[in-house]
Amino acid sequence: MDRVGVSLSGGQFKDLQSLSSKHVAFSLTEACPLACRHCIVSTTAVSDKSCYLPIDEAREYASQLPGLRSRGVRFVSFTGGEPLLAARQLQVLSDAASDCGMNSTVVTACHWADNPESALRRIRSFPGIQNWFLSTDIYHLEFVPADNVVR
Repeated sequence: MDRVGVSLSGGQFKDLQSLSSKHVAFSLTEACPLACRHCIVSTTAVSDKSCYLPIDEAREYASQLPGLRSRGVRFVSFTGGEPLLAARQLQVLSDAASDCGMNSTVVTACHWADNPESALRRIRSFPGIQNWFLSTDIYHLEFVPADNVVR
């Protein structure tokens, strides 16, 4: 039988477990403007607002971030669908994370980066996000030009 997966030493496994206890992730929406055939998320239409994290819940979670920070959580990630579609929720949560000293990351396919000015404006509109993970592959290229990701 072939081995599948990753082999970790006891110390490496302990480090991985420790890292996961310092991280919280939010899926802000199931909506996405793309329709990639390989997507692992069952995405919905952008207009389907029922699949967005309600703003009141985002505010409630934001109020809990200082307590999580005091318990050792240091990293916050935002995913979706396309998390930048839930801009208000992303703003509330990323600002709250930044305010209490957490490091935030967003994963995006860059559909919004049509030109250098709009890309820079969008990035600057989220000062609480320190890391931008740009998602692209051959399937995304059908919907988002590679130049968007480069911007």
